[in-house]
Amino acid sequence: MPLLEGDNHLWIVAYDNLGNPSENSIELLVNYDPNRSVGVINIENGELISPADENGVRDSLEISFRLLEAGVVEFLLTQDEKVVFSQEQIIDQGQDVQISWNGRNQEGLLLAEGTYEYSLIITIGEEKLIPVAGQIRLDNTPPLVPVILY
Repeated sequence: MPLLEGDNHLWIVAYDNLGNPSENSIELLVNYDPNRSVGVINIENGELISPADENGVRDSLEISFRLLEAGVVEFLLTQDEKVVFSQEQIIDQGQDVQISWNGRNQEGLLLAEGTYEYSLIITIGEEKLIPVAGQIRLDNTPPLVPVILY
């Protein structure tokens, strides 16, 4: 069944090798306009990342899509209306776009734990599109280390 046009909130449940469930959700803007300029946007870890331990699990926010027309893609991350990270890319027509944020600021330093706002701004000619905007929580709590007593 196709998604309805407009904002959609998708819940995803995945299971590890032991059958333990893990939930994640993404917000997806669906637009069936044949003249649209942005392909389907995929978001991984869109609500929470925990990059401090760098264990390969939820270490970064990942956004990917195809830009159907040439333009400029900007990813902005703010906290309390202050920009703490930004990334800009000039994209050719039909090019795949990959954006990754690993919880660090422009200088590469890990940001403080908390909630941040992110937005994806796409400029094509004079038109600005904001197909994705949301909040993400940064959790720097180290993982629990199992203790084995002999």
